[in-house]
Amino acid sequence: MRILADILREPGCGRGFVAGDFNDISPKDKGLVEENKLVDAWVGLHGATGADGDTWSAGVQRNDGLQPGRLDKVVMVGLEPTEMKVLDPGLILVPKPGGEGDVIPLSDHCGLSCVFDI
Repeated sequence: MRILADILREPGCGRGFVAGDFNDISPKDKGLVEENKLVDAWVGLHGATGADGDTWSAGVQRNDGLQPGRLDKVVMVGLEPTEMKVLDPGLILVPKPGGEGDVIPLSDHCGLSCVFDI
């Protein structure tokens, strides 16, 4: 995260964003955005305890004890988020030989849509 933050602050750049699966599951991981002085677009718009922004395993009944989380993020430097939505991953039919198929989520992660001002 430090390397990416440094690249966004290089002379001639000064702004940009990084988006994707951050997999911040350990307590040490959870501070990487703030430690590197990046703006988490979701937090910027909804607050740290604001609207539900789970992007992993959202709306899925799990048998392994893991809870849904906001593992996917858009972080930025020099940009102002104006809108952000969590996108449903959609469903896919997985055929079964000799019968109907199973309808399952296309991914265990939701997508993100983020609009920002430059």
